[in-house]
Amino acid sequence: MSSGGPSDDAEDLAAVLCGESFDAREQVKSEAAYELHCRATADSAVDDHPGFVPDGYLAGLGTGTAPLAAELCSAGVWERAGGGYRILDRDALGRCQDLARRLSGEAARVRARIRARDHARAQLMPQMAQAMVVTPPCAACGAPATRIELVAPGQLPAQWEHWPSVARDSFPAAPRARPVVPDR
Repeated sequence: MSSGGPSDDAEDLAAVLCGESFDAREQVKSEAAYELHCRATADSAVDDHPGFVPDGYLAGLGTGTAPLAAELCSAGVWERAGGGYRILDRDALGRCQDLARRLSGEAARVRARIRARDHARAQLMPQMAQAMVVTPPCAACGAPATRIELVAPGQLPAQWEHWPSVARDSFPAAPRARPVVPDR
């Protein structure tokens, strides 16, 4: 079965329905009407309106669905209802609902496994703060030194307190000591 969104789930359900024999298959004359029945039944289960096919759904499938819906109604598989059609094939509808529940449960388990994996990764490899690369000034003349210093996140470069304020202020959000206010 596919692991995509609701449309993929409905395709899986339709494939299950169309692969099995039940009353609607014998009652409907055209293959196109039967395929519409399978697809609409599956979509209704996945889209949380089991047994109902809205007119907008048929319009979204394109032209030519009205005669197929009429064929399904005349065969006794569907009936007209307010704003759409009611699916009368309870066998197919029940099968689709069962499979939709199973797919929903599998999707929930997959999402839970992904969250657990992401949490475990975050525990093993916490988000690292940005390190900085600095070129400390020469103690004698203040010119940039010829060595480069890699400073760990949250730390200050060597001799930071002796750096001129212009150099210290050139680093964005350099860590600053916060004054401790005693409780009164």
